[in-house]
Amino acid sequence: MQWAKQFDEPAPKDWNEFKYWAQKLIAQLQDAHTSIIENRFSGFVLPYRGRLYETGIILDRVPFNSDADQAGVAPGWMVRVEDSLRWLTTTGATPQEYRQIAARKALTVNHDYQRFTAFSPDGSQQISWDENPQQLILRDIVDVNQMDDCITYIGLRSFSPVPGLLSLFKDVCASSSEYSHMLLDLRGNVGGSIVLARELQSLFLREKRRLVQPHSLTDADISDQYSLGTLVLLQTRDGSEHSRF
Repeated sequence: MQWAKQFDEPAPKDWNEFKYWAQKLIAQLQDAHTSIIENRFSGFVLPYRGRLYETGIILDRVPFNSDADQAGVAPGWMVRVEDSLRWLTTTGATPQEYRQIAARKALTVNHDYQRFTAFSPDGSQQISWDENPQQLILRDIVDVNQMDDCITYIGLRSFSPVPGLLSLFKDVCASSSEYSHMLLDLRGNVGGSIVLARELQSLFLREKRRLVQPHSLTDADISDQYSLGTLVLLQTRDGSEHSRF
């Protein structure tokens, strides 16, 4: 009776019901960095971006030569999601990135093989394809380009804890000086490990503070946007990639 008065719903009957209730409660904080993690919902984050609704995920980005792209799936298609309501009610994030982060969680493969089905915008076509993610290596998620003596470009496509990633960032930071500039490109980053994101962040910040306000840049703007000793984050307009950084 006290539980029903406090939370306006029946008390959980077992651990699974309590865990689901706790996830929903924490999601109300609207904080993407605070959640209850289940091992069965952790795994390889697929490289697609979209927005999750009760009917499924509307894809916004399908990388060239990805499994879905090879099958014929394109942006605008809807991916079928089992129990989409669970993802929507247990995802905590700001209203601006809520549906994107829920979609990212739903597009996580937690075993060796998983089949997905998508429908064209007009519903006339249906395509199924298999995702069989392989173990990532460093070159799969990061590109490093020394643009000149003091400008280093790093494109980071995922916060996946692959061997050598943290060491690569440490080496770049160790070789930098007060006249160095780093362009950290998070456009298209699909997220991943919060722990890794925090470890990378700690390389640039001595204490918790905002170093630079991330904003959208075009390639033509890059050369005019950095100043001495600065870190510039490049991201898409919705800003969902830097939520972990």
